[in-house]
Amino acid sequence: MCLPDCRAGQTSACAAFSSIALEEVPDVLIKATLATEDRRFYSHSGIDLAAIARSFHANSGIDRVHSSVSQQVASILFPSNGGTVEDRVHEALVAISLQWRPSKDELLKIYLNRVQIGASVFGVSEAARLYLHKRVQDNLSDAAMLAGLLNEPLDVASHIGLRNARQGASLVLDKLVHTGFMTDDPVFGARHYPAHLMFEPAEESSN
Repeated sequence: MCLPDCRAGQTSACAAFSSIALEEVPDVLIKATLATEDRRFYSHSGIDLAAIARSFHANSGIDRVHSSVSQQVASILFPSNGGTVEDRVHEALVAISLQWRPSKDELLKIYLNRVQIGASVFGVSEAARLYLHKRVQDNLSDAAMLAGLLNEPLDVASHIGLRNARQGASLVLDKLVHTGFMTDDPVFGARHYPAHLMFEPAEESSN
């Protein structure tokens, strides 16, 4: 399968983003991302059937299930027009085919560089710059904050956005322990010293 490149005038999947090599992404951010989005990313074949089965019994909270990272990459690279059953089937088939080429690491790199994190913000590098005013760092509090913002719109009033971001980061920390990716000790420290979200959406019109 040929992946789309990012020459001008091509698909919306090629929106501008700040690329970062997977080797430059801190391990805590990779773990926070996978614990949140796709805990079995490196073991399933593109679709996590166990997660899909679990989703039928989970309404919200820590057991909330997302599309696999491979499915999300399929949607990023080959976007469809809507959320119909046919679109989801197509997304699943593309996700499975992506397992053959590129590699899992390459898929994860694409995801981390192109996933939408708020309105018109793509990739963890750009999100760290805009929301935390820093480069991506080996910091669990930062990682929890960024992972908690994945696929979440930040077009609400700033005081609500900040509260939601802190709640999202706390849920990511819960998932890190729940999945066994991290132990209680580092998570305890991150809870007591959370990252400070610097992003302030435009204030709503007073009219």
